[in-house]
Amino acid sequence: MDDNQTKIESNTDSNIDQAKASSTLDSQQERLDVEGKNRDFIRCTFCSCLILRPSIAALTEKSEINLPKIERAKVEESSCRKFWLVQDIYQFENLSFSRTVDDMKYLACAECDIGPIGYQDQSDKTSYIAFERVSYTEK
Repeated sequence: MDDNQTKIESNTDSNIDQAKASSTLDSQQERLDVEGKNRDFIRCTFCSCLILRPSIAALTEKSEINLPKIERAKVEESSCRKFWLVQDIYQFENLSFSRTVDDMKYLACAECDIGPIGYQDQSDKTSYIAFERVSYTEK
């Protein structure tokens, strides 16, 4: 492969990465109301159970957090950076908490118990729901 072909492929890959990042940013912005809180109902991806009502959580970015991810009967870890920040656990509709593991509790849907969809930091009791681990509805 010559240098020109390498540059073209590199530029194409870069453009694809930029388009994905832009699309993700647009998707995140669409989920916010005028106060910067969740515009939609936040639901379990697996059973559609209600997790949070609109205007409860603020979207925040954290350093990468590795959360176990259950997929087709196997458990893997995946890193998450975008989270819905929830200050008060009583604002959740249906959520279960694990036992404390490494100063955090994993959060899961209380209806189907599939997760984790986020975690609670035990140092300040702040809860975080991973942006990509839940679904969104207007009703």
